[in-house]
Amino acid sequence: MKYRFFAILAMVSLIIGCAKQRIIYQEYKPEQKIHYSQMKNIENISDYAIYLDKGDRIPVKMTLDSKLADIADWKCDLVLKQKVYFRLKMPEDNNAKNKLSMSKDEKLMFLRNIMIYLSSDAEKWVPYTDISAAGKAFGIKGGSISFGMGITKQDAINIFLNAKTNRK
Repeated sequence: MKYRFFAILAMVSLIIGCAKQRIIYQEYKPEQKIHYSQMKNIENISDYAIYLDKGDRIPVKMTLDSKLADIADWKCDLVLKQKVYFRLKMPEDNNAKNKLSMSKDEKLMFLRNIMIYLSSDAEKWVPYTDISAAGKAFGIKGGSISFGMGITKQDAINIFLNAKTNRK
């Protein structure tokens, strides 16, 4: 039994390791490319490529709830340095009446089938979950994250988190 588990684990690792990056090609007409601030004016979001411009801010909220420490409503803005497009691929059965009468479990299953794609040009799309393909699409080659702690007389204890991506 133990060897069967390791054989299955090795096979899954091989499949994941050999998986190709998923890049999907789909062009949008100029009238189908809209700024995210206009989303409330459209009926079916799946028909549009939504974009955020350089300088647009995305609110980020971070919380931590642990036995050691909490982060209490920490908020900041992620500021974009280039235009980023995204699109949603909704499940085939995208009927508003069905959504209203769905149970909580049915809604969760429906939401699991929504895919979010990112693009730098609104032509080549990558799933937001595919870090490798997204890096390639946006010209990022690796990066680093550092976390540390310090103490000074002025600030007492301070903690920092730095993240950096490397351009190709």
